Amino acid sequence: MSSTAMFTVITPSEWPAAPKMWHFSLLKEIETCPKQWALTSAEYPNLWDGHGYPPMANPRALAGQTVHATVSSVCNALSEAGCSHLSDVEVIQVLRKMGGFTAILTETIDRILDRQRSNPRMGHLIERFRNDLVQDIPAMRQQVQRHLNRISLIPRASSLTGAPHGGKLWGGSYHELRLRDDSVSFVGIVDLLQIENRRCTIWEFKTGVPSDQHSEQLRTYALLWAADKERNPDGIPVSRMLLSYDDHVEDVAPPDPDTLSSLRVDLLKRREAALAAVSSTPPVANPVPEHCRFCSVRQLCSEYWVARMKWQEEGDGTWVDIEVKVGASRGPRSWDALVVAATGIPKETPVVLVLAQTISHTVLQKGMHVRLLNVRQGETEGVITVGISATTEVFGID
Repeated sequence: MSSTAMFTVITPSEWPAAPKMWHFSLLKEIETCPKQWALTSAEYPNLWDGHGYPPMANPRALAGQTVHATVSSVCNALSEAGCSHLSDVEVIQVLRKMGGFTAILTETIDRILDRQRSNPRMGHLIERFRNDLVQDIPAMRQQVQRHLNRISLIPRASSLTGAPHGGKLWGGSYHELRLRDDSVSFVGIVDLLQIENRRCTIWEFKTGVPSDQHSEQLRTYALLWAADKERNPDGIPVSRMLLSYDDHVEDVAPPDPDTLSSLRVDLLKRREAALAAVSSTPPVANPVPEHCRFCSVRQLCSEYWVARMKWQEEGDGTWVDIEVKVGASRGPRSWDALVVAATGIPKETPVVLVLAQTISHTVLQKGMHVRLLNVRQGETEGVITVGISATTEVFGID
């Protein structure tokens, strides 16, 4: 019999210093909730040897990472072999050497999950997630092929490739390219940057739903490309920017010089505001349902649990978080409890905690004060039930 994850709500041993170098997702994270960034980036040496708080992934996010990484690795291999399109005859040999799409996806899944084996929040779920991902390989393979079929790669002349990790870039396709602008302390990694006839095209491959943030990210990359005098000393402009989604491609208008200047001013203002937001210890929290439901450190955030009691029912109202005090056992698989914090349920409301068959009964004990993430809420004969499954995380409060 397995057990769900069991931890204790803890305070960081050391809060993080303000960032010195920024990137797009870091800026957006701090703008969304400064305390979330601080809790995620702080140090917890008594919990694990890794940096920051152990993240919690889900199969959908892991599938997206797998598709993204596979597109990048295949793109790079095709470029190195001088292929320009997935229909080139040489592609068969390249893919055969790599083992084929199924083998590439499987290896990528294992590589991504191997990085999580030391993660105390993920260890008991890795094999389950691997099985889910392997079953999804046919769909992921189609996604990868759709992305690749849209690209016309530009071969790089061997003597004019530009240094992979620095130096001027000449004509060709460059994958996972790092750009830097020290004047605004910003870096970015472009999925695919192509140079041909003094024209630059930037691609980003997305596995989620379209978002305005994706266009904003591309414009930030265009700013970095214009400012990176090491990579782009000749000032080659960005002439085209594309977002490749699963079912379509979106063209994003490249910024003109005046727009780039405005972007730089705006980025500096936003960076300074973000620096100010993380200057307090701890930084301020910004609890809102649409962001908190995806936060991997919400169990540590007292503001989140206070806010939950004021929110209206979010989502479908079935998979939720709840804070309770555990009462007496009703039997080997159920416990009485009283609500401490929940959405749509008054404090002190009696509920029944129900353990799935795969969960050890020792995960709960009478008198425990716990925060439960991802429980199944229901009702039976007028009694609110809270189902605890293998994907539920239990966090004790001392």
